[in-house]
Amino acid sequence: MVTAPLWRVTEAPGHILDMCNIYSKMHIFFKEILDSDEKLVNFIKCRSTCFDESLIVKDEVFESLSSEWQNDDITLSMMQHTLIALQQLTSRVTADYLPGRKYHKMTRSTSFKTQTASVPKHNILPERIFGYLDHLIKKRPNASAIANEAQVMSVFNKTSHFISSLGQERMAEMISSVIGKPTKELREKAKQREKLRHEALVKKQQEKQNQLEKSQKLKLKRKEELTNVIIDASLWQSNQQVDDKMDQCESDRERYQACKNQIKFRREVLHQYLPDDKKIKFSDQGAKKDWTAMRDHLYKFIEAASSVASSKYVCLHVFPWQYIINTIVILKDKLHSFCCVNLKKIVD
Repeated sequence: MVTAPLWRVTEAPGHILDMCNIYSKMHIFFKEILDSDEKLVNFIKCRSTCFDESLIVKDEVFESLSSEWQNDDITLSMMQHTLIALQQLTSRVTADYLPGRKYHKMTRSTSFKTQTASVPKHNILPERIFGYLDHLIKKRPNASAIANEAQVMSVFNKTSHFISSLGQERMAEMISSVIGKPTKELREKAKQREKLRHEALVKKQQEKQNQLEKSQKLKLKRKEELTNVIIDASLWQSNQQVDDKMDQCESDRERYQACKNQIKFRREVLHQYLPDDKKIKFSDQGAKKDWTAMRDHLYKFIEAASSVASSKYVCLHVFPWQYIINTIVILKDKLHSFCCVNLKKIVD
């Protein structure tokens, strides 16, 4: 009722942007049958679908699926879980085709439709080609890349069928023209193509490596900045300490920023996470949270860090870090005094 008609629509002739309407109908249909048990029962009994009736083949399999069964109650529960997973999957993989998204907005663009007229609605052909190439590599691992490419081109272009449809004279002429081409030239072209592919692969890997290094440097810099802030402000480890620090702040903005720094340090440096909050959000739809909400959020982190039951959510225990931070502050002051004394001796 879903996959079979969807596959028939995908294989049928048409523009790829036509799938926007199909995916939108599927998304709405899944939501409707999940919200209503009656509609879900009708779907299980094959009485409702989001596709045209002409796309559904009512054969023996269809009759068997739509007939009454003694375990329909169990099927209802199982179908709910299956449809929830299917809805999440389709919403993720077809997100750009849904209303308001990237490709759905382009359905009214005539120029874009013209540019994408030859775009297939599926990836059957490339999957089939790579599957056959994988079979050839496993079947004859010592064969060269040129031999495998020639085999793939011959099979998928139906070269033998084309040659057999020619007359004897035309066939002999085409075969002689191909055989007459210099083998050395073909091999050189193949090497050039392989070189270009290798250079493109190396370039892509280098770009990926550079992006990774850049990301790591930014993360390290952010951790250093947070550590410097916490060294000056100290790590708050109790609700009372948080309240005292809040009283010392002069404005709500300062209180908000102080709590935010404490939370970010615990999350990004100490790798402490709450069990019900995988990602800390510092804003709600563009509006900043009130500092009291941020303070309450910090309370949860402190409670989780000091609780034995939450040890699986805390990568490192928090209390030793305060000792480390205090040690760093002391060493920093001693180093500053040492440098000042020696600099004075040098000047004298």
